[in-house]
Amino acid sequence: MTIHTTPGGSDVENGRGYSTLTVLDQPSVPLAAVRVNDLAMDALAECARVVAEALPPALEREGAAITGHLVVVFYRVGGIDSAHAKSDVAIGFPIETPLEEEIAVESDATSAFTDLAASTVTLPEGRIAVLSHNGPYSTRDDSWNALLTTLTDRGLEPTPPFWEVSVPVGENDTVVTTSRTDLFAPLAPLN
Repeated sequence: MTIHTTPGGSDVENGRGYSTLTVLDQPSVPLAAVRVNDLAMDALAECARVVAEALPPALEREGAAITGHLVVVFYRVGGIDSAHAKSDVAIGFPIETPLEEEIAVESDATSAFTDLAASTVTLPEGRIAVLSHNGPYSTRDDSWNALLTTLTDRGLEPTPPFWEVSVPVGENDTVVTTSRTDLFAPLAPLN
């Protein structure tokens, strides 16, 4: 039996996620997501909070069913260090069927992120490596480095886009400030 995963590690029920590097086969997964280019990494949490609060009501109005946890897709990460890095990202939720057109997402007027729009982006089908980061979201960089280094050391080639899924597991966790973040890296085909 082939195990398929969905964003959020729904195949892992123990709350700790993928404690060791795991390689899975994944089908393509449609997301309703807000794309943001040149997002300062220190603004990522605020942007994710706004999308996490504003996107579900917009999807409900459209009749689109959310099927998993908040996903952040990284198409590009640039900068010398995380304090100065800017990224091209998509932030959203997996959905049953792709959106037919772009939808407006009404956000909190006090936020720097207003006039947002969501459209469908697709997580790629294929082999993916996954590792869970257990701890504050702000400390996940070490887990990303461990995942990518381990893959390279084993002769596997991680290929963007990479993504992470915020999985609330504790009673104080919210959709953005979680104690578990699943990290996903698609793998290039084996030669």
